[in-house]
Amino acid sequence: MKQNLRLHASFIVFLLLPAFFYAFEELKTYPWLNTTYGFTETYDTNTSPITGKKAGCYPIGNGLVFGGLGAFDPVSSVNFICGPYYDEPFLGREELQCLIDGEKVKLHKQTIRWVKGADIIISSLINDK
Repeated sequence: MKQNLRLHASFIVFLLLPAFFYAFEELKTYPWLNTTYGFTETYDTNTSPITGKKAGCYPIGNGLVFGGLGAFDPVSSVNFICGPYYDEPFLGREELQCLIDGEKVKLHKQTIRWVKGADIIISSLINDK
């Protein structure tokens, strides 16, 4: 039963990720999404890697399943996924990847920020090409 719930919990978190792509179009429609809490974390992993405990961790969840964004490369990956049972180990990590002709594209320019007055996290991953 717990294994089955873990699988469903991981799937629920994975469903949240497409919302980040949808948010980019919404920035044009709703300019208040451009207001942040005063900081935006910006990284260029070509010059310096993102290391845990130095980067911020932005919590996300749906009331049962929780995770953190921004702690590792890429900043849009959901780490430390846990729930709905909290006496169990973490469920792992979900990561978006961009593939071109079956090869992973390195998206080294990354930003993440928290929208002021809303429970919305916006991250962007950019390649020079």
